[in-house]
Amino acid sequence: TDIALAKGVMFIDDPRCNPELARSKIPSWLVEKAYAKMVEMLEDALDRIKLRPEPETVILVGGGSAMWPKVLRGAKEVIRPEHAQYANAIGAATALVGAVVEKAYSYEQVSREKAIQDASEEAKKRAIEAGADPATVEIAEVEEIAMPYLPGNAVKVRVKAVGKLRL
Repeated sequence: TDIALAKGVMFIDDPRCNPELARSKIPSWLVEKAYAKMVEMLEDALDRIKLRPEPETVILVGGGSAMWPKVLRGAKEVIRPEHAQYANAIGAATALVGAVVEKAYSYEQVSREKAIQDASEEAKKRAIEAGADPATVEIAEVEEIAMPYLPGNAVKVRVKAVGKLRL
């Protein structure tokens, strides 16, 4: 907060949050270096959560959303919704919707490929029902767990599908 105040990218309506006081206490070179590092860390975090390498739309919310630049590396566009300062849910910016399906199959009765396809289709359907944009839904995880205590080469297939929130 002190860096954002000293940089002049944030205003807080509180007499204890005085930009002039922050600038008088923190050298300008340190403000610039710290702010650049903060932006770099945000951009790196955005890269880590993206599903694809292409630039994505970034929606910034929360009390600190005003302090970020209008252009971010890896972002197609940066959006700050009206009243964004009141949203404090960190997950809101990622806006991913997912679903997990776990089903038991006998590989003696159905092929492995068919079992995975069946569970994948159901996981995608559930993700869409939960609010994911159908055009963005992808399979994020496929896990097979042998169930040797059951007959018929039994396996539990677990599939996770995720997609962007349908806006």
